[in-house]
Amino acid sequence: MTNDSRVIKRSSEGRGFADRWAKIVLDVQKASWARNRIFGLFIHQMAGFDVVKAKELYSIPQRYEPVAAIAIGYPGLRETLPEQYQQRQFSLRSA
Repeated sequence: MTNDSRVIKRSSEGRGFADRWAKIVLDVQKASWARNRIFGLFIHQMAGFDVVKAKELYSIPQRYEPVAAIAIGYPGLRETLPEQYQQRQFSLRSA
């Protein structure tokens, strides 16, 4: 499984568009990854990740802000998932 993190620039630096647009572009890109399901890949976007650690691990410059971490990979076998996580993973979820 790979982990693909995306970042947006804190300032548009006179490029003529608002930084918030970068978040919209990120969402569109995420939607395009849905096609990976055809190949059996699953995508899980996470907003709850350690921003400081991500910046350090991926050498992200200070002028950029990580906004999402995305795990991409093939699903494993249910029986290999520790029991403590099986109930959480396979239970019904509310919106």
